Amino acid sequence: MKDKRLLVQWVRATWLGWLLGIPLIVGLALLGENLGIGGAQVFVGLGMGLGIGLMQGRVVRRRLGALAPWLWSSVLGLAAPFLV
Repeated sequence: MKDKRLLVQWVRATWLGWLLGIPLIVGLALLGENLGIGGAQVFVGLGMGLGIGLMQGRVVRRRLGALAPWLWSSVLGLAAPFLV
């Protein structure tokens, strides 16, 4: 029962993270335009990484003891392929 509840929380967090990632991508892309680096695809990875990392981090924080390691792993993990 506990595993099923964790799975439901994880799927919900991931789904909400994708939804949150969309406005974050838009915001970061607008920031990039203002800084003169518009069109850089890395903003897609940064936005999605932030959205998913924040929402999933809320679930794993209880197990890891902190949100930051998961958040930064998600941001870097999703942004790095777009940067390359």
